[in-house]
Amino acid sequence: MSMKTLRTTKYLAGAVLLASLLGCGLSTELFNPDFFSSLGIDAQSIARSPGRIVLAFRNYSNATIVFASATYTDRSITQFAQNEAEFTASLRLADVQNVAANETRTLVLDCPVRVIVPGGITAVTDESAADVTYQGSLLVVDEDYECGDVIEMGLVQTGDTADSLTLQVRVLPGR
Repeated sequence: MSMKTLRTTKYLAGAVLLASLLGCGLSTELFNPDFFSSLGIDAQSIARSPGRIVLAFRNYSNATIVFASATYTDRSITQFAQNEAEFTASLRLADVQNVAANETRTLVLDCPVRVIVPGGITAVTDESAADVTYQGSLLVVDEDYECGDVIEMGLVQTGDTADSLTLQVRVLPGR
């Protein structure tokens, strides 16, 4: 290796070392809230995505789910107590159709989702239709689930008749 090549290599190595050291200082400055303030940007306005909720409609039965639904809102349960009509008007429908036996369909909801009301399922077994409703209570954020969780609504068959179908809801913790 010639002296010129060796000298060039030393300069390049020094430049890389200097750039990496300056880069560390610069990167820590970029995450400093005072840096954003000096640019005229309110650091509080830069917010992370609040996350998502996954609704999973799972068919554990031999029936075909023709229609399954749940309603959800970004209103809190205390707002329900204050104004039931306004709370009810804020409900949005999440539904899936045609879920075959042993299949799962999912819906992704952006947070904030503060209340989820599992709805009903219409299932078809041997040419007869059955409406299956959820018998439990509504799900409230921070009590029953958190943003990032998967809420599974499963149609379970406990016998051979359409009357033996039940809707079970369980919360699978997110990461």
